[in-house]
Amino acid sequence: MNALRQFRLIYINTPVFRFYDYGTIKTDKDHNIEVTLYKLSQRVGDIYMTKRSICFSQKCSAKWIAARDLFGKVSYGDLFDDIVLGRDIFKGLGKRHLTPEYVIQRFQKSGEIILYERKNGLISFQNLTQKIAIRIEPYEPSLQDLEDNENADSELQ
Repeated sequence: MNALRQFRLIYINTPVFRFYDYGTIKTDKDHNIEVTLYKLSQRVGDIYMTKRSICFSQKCSAKWIAARDLFGKVSYGDLFDDIVLGRDIFKGLGKRHLTPEYVIQRFQKSGEIILYERKNGLISFQNLTQKIAIRIEPYEPSLQDLEDNENADSELQ
């Protein structure tokens, strides 16, 4: 069961990259971020972020170029990192705590409306003007998934 809980539902809708399925998010000791993407239980790609670059399935580019391609003119180099890790974006611009666990940032920048929410493991970024969205939420396994996983575990023993 714990193995299933490491997965996240990941939705990415940008001009250059679209994805909706499961994934895992890990950081290493050097603070690099690895997002592993799965489709129908098969690994289909990776997004790897270092201090200076973002790599999509081993095709790398400078962060600021990748951010501009993903998010358009309202972006900065570490924006994708900040979203994936649930950190404040744009230095906390428009930040409000609706409850201790629910943080929202809503603001307009360069004529584009941004809505960014974080609560209970959910991360949701939207550029409402450009229809760009990233959503990461915990995978809550259904009872069937849990039973299938327990059966698979017992077959391996």
